[in-house]
Amino acid sequence: MYLAAVALLAAAELAAVRAPGKIVVDGIVSGDEWKDASLVLGFTQFEPYRGEPARESTQTYVAYDDELVYFGFVCHDSDPSRISAQLTRRDSDLSQDDSVMVVLDTFGDGRSAYSFPRTLSALSRTAG
Repeated sequence: MYLAAVALLAAAELAAVRAPGKIVVDGIVSGDEWKDASLVLGFTQFEPYRGEPARESTQTYVAYDDELVYFGFVCHDSDPSRISAQLTRRDSDLSQDDSVMVVLDTFGDGRSAYSFPRTLSALSRTAG
């Protein structure tokens, strides 16, 4: 089952916060490295009910340092037995798995963007 959530930040700006130190990319979003990061809440569904409030809570944290921008996700699920995370090849269709996606509209035109999807099994699909 494919469920996606979208934060409606159109025409809004998110001010990323400088990380207080090195962020370790280890799949754990907690501790001092994320405590001051910008927090995004209020996601809506993309599928199956586009635009409706998300049925599960998701928090997204954003921070940066001199080299990188970091996104941390905490995705809650009231029935973890239904989480889907298949092992597949890179750049394959991720629509059957639970996933998160960062979309950066770097041109500010609302039409073109870079997207960075990630599944729970840490697979990615490069799209732009």
